[in-house]
Amino acid sequence: MEIASPKLNKLVKVTQSAHDEIREYIRNTRNAASLEKDFTSALTKDILSFEGQTGLKVKLDIPIGFAGEELKPNIRINILNILKEALNNIRKHAEAANVKISFSLAQEQLCATVEDDGKGFVVNQQDNANKTKYGLKIMRERASEIGALIDIKSIVGKGSRIDLFVPIKERERTNTNEIDAGR
Repeated sequence: MEIASPKLNKLVKVTQSAHDEIREYIRNTRNAASLEKDFTSALTKDILSFEGQTGLKVKLDIPIGFAGEELKPNIRINILNILKEALNNIRKHAEAANVKISFSLAQEQLCATVEDDGKGFVVNQQDNANKTKYGLKIMRERASEIGALIDIKSIVGKGSRIDLFVPIKERERTNTNEIDAGR
């Protein structure tokens, strides 16, 4: 009985944590419309939640004048969810002391980067990949959904870095028949 009690306590904690995460997901899904309106406020809310849960301060670097308004609503939501998942992974696994989220704009794309100085992990590890890399898989799927590229790098003992490259302007598509028709 002495052995079972600590294991049961751990199981209860893990179950409660999963329950809390599901409730948070449902709450966020319901509030998706409000997330569409103000990217920076939604990001700040997620960062404050992470800081409250972990006690870590997140360094945020956003270019002056960027508010996310130039992004389509579904792109904003997916970026926010990818960043939230990255923070969630840091909270659960990284044992980090420092976390940084930064944005940069170049060549008609937005780059969002999340870095930590935690324990790192083996990115392409195949053992139990479906069980332990579920969050990474979700981030990749969300990136693909919005036509973004995601680069996940990590060094065991040195931390992790996730770069998300999102096109911010659609390439103009012109129909050559329409152009020639007016000449």
